[in-house]
Amino acid sequence: EIDKSTNKKLDGISLKPLLLQDNPSAPKRPYIFSHWKKKISVRSQQYRLDHTGKLFDMFKDPGEKQDIQKQLPKIHKAMTRAKNNWKKDVFGKDWLKDRPMVIGHKESDRYTLPARDAKFTGDLKRSNKFPNCSFITNWTQAGDKIYFDIEVQDDGIFNAEIYYTCPEGDQGSELKLSYQKESLNATVKDSFDSPLLGADQDRHERMESYVKEFKPLSLGELKLTKGKGQLTLEVLSKTGASVIDFRLLQLERVQ
Repeated sequence: EIDKSTNKKLDGISLKPLLLQDNPSAPKRPYIFSHWKKKISVRSQQYRLDHTGKLFDMFKDPGEKQDIQKQLPKIHKAMTRAKNNWKKDVFGKDWLKDRPMVIGHKESDRYTLPARDAKFTGDLKRSNKFPNCSFITNWTQAGDKIYFDIEVQDDGIFNAEIYYTCPEGDQGSELKLSYQKESLNATVKDSFDSPLLGADQDRHERMESYVKEFKPLSLGELKLTKGKGQLTLEVLSKTGASVIDFRLLQLERVQ
């Protein structure tokens, strides 16, 4: 048995009776909800309401070829109501809106902020529309910036390190990392241009971003104070056609 040791409400139901009792009983769960890209479907033991509102009998029609909502209006209405209530309960509070990345807990020493979770301005763009394994590229304008909305849980001083690539001839740009009133500057002294990897092993061109090797660059030590704010990476001076391609920012507590 695992001690949950929390006063917060947990989703789901306890499986303890099913595992430990001779004649277990558990509350019935009439529906299972599925959500992907704002599309919601509902499944009961026998029926499925898809994201467009069509109803299917999964016992008789597992291929979902015949919409039976007109034949079973009461079931269709009940499942539609359940879907709307679930949607309101889960998404009605905007719980993901402006949600910062939580870092800086005193019991943890290292934090990785990948390009996947970054925001950016101007002409900057991701290497692919699918964020995972992507990096930020097309940094051709000096006024563009990359930033993370963060919440620091405990004060501390952190060594900041980015992973980057930079073509030969474009090195020399000066970067600035800032949070609230604290900032530090560093220069991209070395070029490091790595080709995209993996395409020659693929039978079909993948939808996700191809990856490449990135070089670490220590920016220095930055003081982070408890609270919310933007951790921003910007360029103070640009020497070549582009600044860098950005993969991630890593923070390691030193104090």
